[in-house]
Amino acid sequence: MDQRGIASDKEPGSTEFARHVLGVCTTELLIAALSFATGILTARLLGPRDQGILSLAAVLPTTLTLLTYLGLAQANVYFIGRDEDSRRAITANSLWFAAGIGGATSAVMILGRDFITQTFFQGMSPALFLTIACLAPVLLLDTYLLAIVRGVERFGLFNLRRLLTPLLTLIGIALAVGVLGQGLKGAVIVQAAVVVTTTAWLVIVFNKRIAPLTLGFHRELARHSLTYGIKAYVQNLAIHLLYRADLYLLAFFRSAEEVACYAIAMSLVRVIWYVPDSVGLVLFPRLARMTSGNGWRFTAVVCRWTLLITAGAALALAAVGGLLVPSLYGTAYSGAVRPMLILLPGAVVITVYKVVVRDFISRDSQKVPILTAVLGLAVNVVLNLVLIPKLGTAGSALAATLSYSITTGVLVLAFITESSLGLREVALVRRSDLTPHVADLWR
Repeated sequence: MDQRGIASDKEPGSTEFARHVLGVCTTELLIAALSFATGILTARLLGPRDQGILSLAAVLPTTLTLLTYLGLAQANVYFIGRDEDSRRAITANSLWFAAGIGGATSAVMILGRDFITQTFFQGMSPALFLTIACLAPVLLLDTYLLAIVRGVERFGLFNLRRLLTPLLTLIGIALAVGVLGQGLKGAVIVQAAVVVTTTAWLVIVFNKRIAPLTLGFHRELARHSLTYGIKAYVQNLAIHLLYRADLYLLAFFRSAEEVACYAIAMSLVRVIWYVPDSVGLVLFPRLARMTSGNGWRFTAVVCRWTLLITAGAALALAAVGGLLVPSLYGTAYSGAVRPMLILLPGAVVITVYKVVVRDFISRDSQKVPILTAVLGLAVNVVLNLVLIPKLGTAGSALAATLSYSITTGVLVLAFITESSLGLREVALVRRSDLTPHVADLWR
C-alpha cells in the first residue's frame, strides 16, 4: 500500500524546494573551492611523496563509508518520509548500527594493518593508520544522522555540517603543517580530529533540534531498514563502479600520463553534475512524502529543468575547455581536452538517470535501478576493454558516454512505462513550467 503523501500538509511549495536545491548546490561549490585550496596547500607544503600518502588517507574514510554503510542512510530518509514520527526509533537504531558495523570495520582494519599498510599505504606509519581505522564508527554515525537531517528537510543544518569539514580541515592543516611544521603526521591528525569534532557537533545539535538520542533498539524497524538498505547499497555500489571503472581500466592498459589527462577530463566534466546531484539530495526526501501520481509528475518537471541547466553548463564547458585545460594545468595536459569533449554528452544524458532514479528508490521499487546500474557497469567494462587498447583516453571516454546513455535509456523507459508519461514530458521544458502552477503538484 502506498503511504506517501502523509506529510503533504507540512510540505513547502516549489519556491522552498528551489531554495533547498540552490543551498545544497552552493554548498557543493564552496566545498569544492575549499578542498581545492587545501589540495594546493598540502601539495606545496608536503611534497609529492607525502602528498600522495595524504591523498590516500583522505580517500580512505569515504571508501570505508561506501563499503560498510549498507544503504542505511537511504533507508533513514525513506522511512522518515513514510512516517516522520518514527525519527526517534530511526535515530536509536542508527546509534546501534554505527557502533556495531563501525566497530567491526575498525577491528578488521586493525587486525589487517600490516598487510594494508605494506600494500596500499606504503610510507604511512602504523600509528597514523590506526588513527584512521578507529574512525569507522564515527564516520557511520555522522552518515546516518545526516541522512535523518535530510529526511526531515533541515537543509540549513545539513549544508552547515557538510561545509564545516573542508573549512576546519583547511584551517587545521594551515596551522599544523604550515605554522607548526608537523608534516604528514600533523595533516593526518588534523583530518581525524575534524571527523571527530564535526560529528560531535552534529550529535549535540541533532539531540537538541531533531530528536533525542536514546539507546533503545527497534528490531522490526531494523529488519525493514536493512532490507531496503541492502538494495540501495547494491545500486549505489554499481553506479560508483560505473563512474570509476574507465579510469581503473585505463590505468591497466595505458601510461600514467594518459591516466592523468583522463582524470583531469573527468574532474572537469563532473563539475556539471553539481546541479543534478544537489537536486537528487533534495528530491529524494520530498518524493518519499508524495503519492505516486504527484511524485511522477513532479519528477518529470524537475528532470526536464535539471537537464536543460546541465546541458547549458556542458555547452559552456565545451566552448572554453580547450583554453581552460592548458591555462589551469599546463600544456602537458592538453591531452585532456579530447576525452573531455567526448565525455560531455554522456555526462548530460546521465543527468536524467540521477533525477529519475530518486523516484524509484522513494517508492522502494529498486529492482529496475539495480538492474540498470549493473547493466551499465557491464557495458562500460566491455566497451573499455575493446576501445582503450585502440583509442586510449578517447576510447575510455566513448565507453563512458555510451554506457551512461544505455543506463539512462533503460531507466527512463521503465519510468515512462510505469507513469504513462511521454518522453517529451521528461526531457523538454514546457511553457507551463514557467508559471507558478507547478506548485499545484503538492496540493
